[in-house]
Amino acid sequence: MNHNIEKILEHIPVAEVAARLMLDRNKNKEKIKKQIDYTAPMEKTVSLDQFETVLKTTGIGAGDIVIVHSSMGGMRCLNASPMQILQSLQKLVGPEGTVVFPVFPCELVRNEAGRLVYDMKRSKIWTGLLPFVFLKMKGTVRSRFPFNSLSANGRYAEKMMEKELESDLAHGKNSAWGFCVEKHAKVLYLGVHVWQADTLLHVAEDYMDTEWPIHNWYKLIDYTVYSGSEKLADLTVRCRDGKWHKYFASYHSGYVLRKNHLIQSYDCGELIIETIPDSKLFTDFVINQAKNGKTFYHFPPWL
Repeated sequence: MNHNIEKILEHIPVAEVAARLMLDRNKNKEKIKKQIDYTAPMEKTVSLDQFETVLKTTGIGAGDIVIVHSSMGGMRCLNASPMQILQSLQKLVGPEGTVVFPVFPCELVRNEAGRLVYDMKRSKIWTGLLPFVFLKMKGTVRSRFPFNSLSANGRYAEKMMEKELESDLAHGKNSAWGFCVEKHAKVLYLGVHVWQADTLLHVAEDYMDTEWPIHNWYKLIDYTVYSGSEKLADLTVRCRDGKWHKYFASYHSGYVLRKNHLIQSYDCGELIIETIPDSKLFTDFVINQAKNGKTFYHFPPWL
């Protein structure tokens, strides 16, 4: 996308929303977000040693909880296998740290009662190759919560999942997401920008719950949760209604968060590396903004 257009979208959020609505109305499936051309050839210009050196400058270190958003397509310039990347991350946080990946389930089917069936041992995921390989690693724990699930490996892997079925919110205070935020987890983005993988924003929304300033925010989804052949629970989950996403101004959100020093970017050649250094500070900022009537959701005047 043209740099000047990006600047306009950063400063005039309703412009991005209006463009997206126009595309939707015309049934044009092109996305407004800047996309990486995963089919274009790219040399392996970043070595594993260079990658690990840059990781050490991010402030992520021994004992940290780090949530990792990744795109192997966006990491084609890195000369390393998925397992080597995962081992680098584990080495970075050490034996007292915890590595966490989103493992959002896909292709769920409904049972005779009309509930979506989620199996924490078998349900496929759509969040990419790194999370897929991570799930296969010894010691990795997968969430029992069926929506926007996490997986974890390390000191807090079991602990963060303990209370997640006590709430009907995927990102609330009893959730694995909430556990990470309360522990001031860091968030690492590899091959993708923060504004392209903005799940952490949902923590603020679910923390506020009924105080969130946009009405009719949630829809209800019924699930049956399994662990292999063992049925664990029937759940009715509240999640953000998908219709609200088209009103989200992603470019503007990235601009505001960078301006307030909540996002950091690092130079690693062609490889995008960004962080949210403190997920609790990030969440508190978004909550305070929302309490003052400022969210990253914008509605054109004709609506």
